[in-house]
Amino acid sequence: MGISPRPSADWRETPDPGEAERHAELAAQITALQTSISEREGPGRAFHRQQVAGLTGEFTVTAAKPELRHGLLSMGGTFEALVRLSHGAMAPHADAVPDIQGFALSVRGVDAPGALTQRTDRQDLLLINQPSFGFPTSEEFGDVALAAARGQLGLARHMIGTRGPVGGLTRLAKLSTTLARPFTGFATTTFHSAAPTAFGPYAVKWRLVPDGAERGITGLTDHHRDIADRLRRGPLRWSVQVQFFVSDAVTPIEDMTSVWPESSSPWYEVARLTVPSQDIDSAPGARVAERIEHDRFDPWHAFAAHRPLGEVMRARKVAYWASVQDRGAD
Repeated sequence: MGISPRPSADWRETPDPGEAERHAELAAQITALQTSISEREGPGRAFHRQQVAGLTGEFTVTAAKPELRHGLLSMGGTFEALVRLSHGAMAPHADAVPDIQGFALSVRGVDAPGALTQRTDRQDLLLINQPSFGFPTSEEFGDVALAAARGQLGLARHMIGTRGPVGGLTRLAKLSTTLARPFTGFATTTFHSAAPTAFGPYAVKWRLVPDGAERGITGLTDHHRDIADRLRRGPLRWSVQVQFFVSDAVTPIEDMTSVWPESSSPWYEVARLTVPSQDIDSAPGARVAERIEHDRFDPWHAFAAHRPLGEVMRARKVAYWASVQDRGAD
């Protein structure tokens, strides 16, 4: 028996005229910003600069029904996985400071037709602790990010200048509310792709749901210590799930601010991620963290069957490559 409701393969992308030029300009701006930050703070990424932990794990395919077995999920078995946990900001900060948190997952040891190159040896998923992207377009994200790099006053001036006093302050309040949502730690939070990818003939969003980890005070106050303590006691596990496109009206491909409703499109487990017990503060753990810090995590490092979709993802294709080249990542 297949899954229900049956997913639709009738999805499509709708690129805008001039999009390629805008994406190239945004990539140049972000690269310049990254260079400027690196001159002050040392080499690193423009966004998600602060690595909280670098982990090794195992990705085990569990998908059984035909609709769930595409791309990586059609291969079966268990694969090596690398995990980078990070704060989203452009500069390091205390864990108590509200931020978008990042969970970058890279499945290694594969060989398949690639979305970015002819073949790929990995499948990357970049997830955040929000079910949707905070900006409708990459252009708006870039404008706000560049303004934020000038500080809170620069951001406020940009918002008011582009939206007027009421609209600008309202937008600032909405962004602040999003950032201020309680974060209980990386082991106990659900992480979302926010943007869709292809899934064979279908399209899906992805999420990671923690399995069995109980919330604790350390997860609120010291994110690295929380992960380190948990992994000394035992493994951490997550359910890897997908949610299918069903129609443009209900599950839009291009609108990254949209949360696809579970009532119309339920989630299905396709794999399990296990991070085995490990001492991330030991010398071997530090070497793993260093390797991961200098690695590349890019949603376009993907199977062709899992090609990223939507305007924001198309912008990422250009911007991530420029960022990698600028910082000389492995």
